[in-house]
Amino acid sequence: RIGLGDDFALCLEAALNIIAQRPHSFPKVRRKTRRILIERFPYLILFLDRADVILIIGVFHTARNPKSIRHRAR
Repeated sequence: RIGLGDDFALCLEAALNIIAQRPHSFPKVRRKTRRILIERFPYLILFLDRADVILIIGVFHTARNPKSIRHRAR
């Protein structure tokens, strides 16, 4: 659909802003790795909340094999 990529970029940016505002409000999926679901799209963001920086591990489709995502969270 025309404009869908722009919609995805806006939703991704909104999720990143939420992470920056309140990173501890998202569930841990492994040790210190947390995730947020991207609104309207079947994607998630894995991130680490470190003392001085938030580290984005990746953006993944939710249908992806969880094992392939898990190795990135180590």
